[in-house]
Amino acid sequence: FEEEPIAAASLGQVHVAESHDGTKLAVKVLYPGIRDVVRVDMRVVRLAMNVYKWFVPVENIDSAYEALVDLLRRETDYVHEANCMVRMGENFSAHEDIIVPDVVRSLSTKDVLTMTFIEGIKITDLDRMRAAGIDPYAVATRLTQCFYEQMFVHRFFHADPHPGNFLVQRGPSPDSPRIVILDFGAICEVAPGMIDGMVDVLQGFFEQNEAQVVEGIRRIGFIAEGGNHALVEKTIITYFQKLLKFEDRSAGAIMRARHDELERLANPEVERRELRELMKSVHYPEGWFYVERASVLLFWLVGQIDSQVDTFGIGFPYILPFLAERTAKRSEAPPASVAPDASSV
Repeated sequence: FEEEPIAAASLGQVHVAESHDGTKLAVKVLYPGIRDVVRVDMRVVRLAMNVYKWFVPVENIDSAYEALVDLLRRETDYVHEANCMVRMGENFSAHEDIIVPDVVRSLSTKDVLTMTFIEGIKITDLDRMRAAGIDPYAVATRLTQCFYEQMFVHRFFHADPHPGNFLVQRGPSPDSPRIVILDFGAICEVAPGMIDGMVDVLQGFFEQNEAQVVEGIRRIGFIAEGGNHALVEKTIITYFQKLLKFEDRSAGAIMRARHDELERLANPEVERRELRELMKSVHYPEGWFYVERASVLLFWLVGQIDSQVDTFGIGFPYILPFLAERTAKRSEAPPASVAPDASSV
């Protein structure tokens, strides 16, 4: 067991070890007393949230706090993380280019997680990648595909896709890399209703159909009951039309945009007197915290690896089955009854 950690974070650290049979292992150890520290921190965040709500009266904003508490609870329970690691490995068992470590159950507890050690290049170390004959564009593309598969196929996704949680290995060719996924504490399931809404938003985006984007936002749960629906819909359409003006809508292009361009994009363009009413008309959906966090981190990471990757276009094949299913249901539905002609009555 090597005493010096090879990686350290806010909740724990990782050491290299070797089993009695010579297998190289990675041992993740939770910091002693960290759960008590987290509980105190969450009480402070709760107080701050109560103040925040006076200025930003978004309905159900408390769910973001509850989601953060839940996320930290998951990340400080290594039995939960081990179970998530096993499930993620099973989900990608048919893909040789997506690698998940194996859990060593006999050497794992709630505070210690032992797994097989996997070598690789940090996913943002582009120089080492190229030196190893790995194409960064292929890495960014496969990482994006992996994310969409988690979200729309497995509905079980990694909610903390930052650079430290991925390694890259050379595959059979430069454009066929292997991606190693690490750290499974922040793994979440996505609700079917939220999936339906995201499919609507993506389809509306591809077809430039603002009405479908609005319907998707409604399905996800962003529009509060009793709120000013017309004002929310007008704001959504404003954002959508602004986004369409970007010729290059990849994650990298948005990252490269000037500060004033991003400010114009973020401006809801409502009267000052309408702003508070708009905030009261927005509902923060349960479960969205994880999806939002994962999407923002993932697309930011992809933009770092290769800014030319079309993160939205890559997602289209993953929503096609949903669109086909909807088309089939519409074709199977009985035809609407036709009112009799008044002249024949």
